[in-house]
Amino acid sequence: MATNSREQQEIVTLSLQLLQYCLMLMNTILVERTIEREGLWERLSAEDLRALTPLFHGHINLYWTVCPRSEPSIIPLRLPDRFARLL
Repeated sequence: MATNSREQQEIVTLSLQLLQYCLMLMNTILVERTIEREGLWERLSAEDLRALTPLFHGHINLYWTVCPRSEPSIIPLRLPDRFARLL
């Protein structure tokens, strides 16, 4: 960013933060759907769940080309009851 305007810098900073939050939400949904699809909820311990992180970015397409989606619907985020107390 080549500007000295504090207002423009603030807008860019807030936009990047919003993008990061959106990425974290999508990654959380991706992880949850994968665990659900593979039936891993019962096999994961409390330590395993604490180790999960939405802060990965290897799957991001930097060139904005569109990839077909196999599952258009989003499964709601949820944890089994036995893990809900850990939050």
